[in-house]
Amino acid sequence: MRATTILAAILAAMVMTIVLLSLTYPVIARFGPLVVGIPALALLLFQIFYENFGRGAKSQNDATLAGAEQVAAGSETTGRYIEIGVWVAVLLITTYLVGIVIAFPLFTFAYLIRYHEGWLRAILLSIAVFAVIYGVFDKAIELYLYKGILLE
Repeated sequence: MRATTILAAILAAMVMTIVLLSLTYPVIARFGPLVVGIPALALLLFQIFYENFGRGAKSQNDATLAGAEQVAAGSETTGRYIEIGVWVAVLLITTYLVGIVIAFPLFTFAYLIRYHEGWLRAILLSIAVFAVIYGVFDKAIELYLYKGILLE
């Protein structure tokens, strides 16, 4: 099984959990998770199907890399997917602890600094993410945003 399929399956399970849990929220609070979660789940399921049964699936006649090249390419790809999985896990744990309004800007800042985007750009984009989440979703739309177990 490909690493992309495994990652897509893990993400699909997480998104499905979020969608199912959001059904227990009040009507106004479930709007956000459902609007984001249902299309995300559909795309992830499409990716899994496409990789295993569509043109993305490897046929018996496809040329493959030989020997050490195949191992090196596979381990590099797997390492990248593990790194992505760690970033997603950190975002989820941070969101659980301190809520969406704080976790998403922190995540944006950490990600941009990690991948050498510069301090100024990281700070400005993190402020922009905070402004959109807090200003639009929390204040303008008055959408319930999870506040985290540490801040409730």
